[in-house]
Amino acid sequence: WTISRYSRFLACEANQLEAKRLEILPCAVDGQEFTPAIASRRLQQHYGLENARVLMTVARLWRGDPYKGVEVTIRALPAIADIYPNVKYLVIGRGDDQPRLAQLAKDLGVAEQVVFAGFVSNEDLVEHYRLADVYVMPSQEGFGIVYLEAMACGIPVISGDDDGSADPLQ
Repeated sequence: WTISRYSRFLACEANQLEAKRLEILPCAVDGQEFTPAIASRRLQQHYGLENARVLMTVARLWRGDPYKGVEVTIRALPAIADIYPNVKYLVIGRGDDQPRLAQLAKDLGVAEQVVFAGFVSNEDLVEHYRLADVYVMPSQEGFGIVYLEAMACGIPVISGDDDGSADPLQ
């Protein structure tokens, strides 16, 4: 069993298997828990997101996981801010790469637009998704359940299309 066509391809390549030997069993989210709703004003104020267009990513920020795409999004922020000056990028997650990413945002002149929220518990995650105008994660995923979570909350998603993130979007 595997979770996406991309993961099946990688498993077959690594183990010299025929694709027909692996079935795809995609991930799912609880549609009763992840639902669209109005963003929490309390959280908007907490993160300074009032009147902002909010991009959001939920990801580990470990040096060993640079494929999550947070750096790519930070590097794109100056161009995005030229068109949407009120853009903010809410990054949910923790890890040892966060200081480097924060320095990158500072070096690019977008430190005020990037909000590192740190760890958010599963119980509070749905409320955080609802803060976003767009979920963005140009990563290399085997599947990416975060895309399903965002979409179930009614949030449009931007991802790559050369990996497993294509499966949940389809």
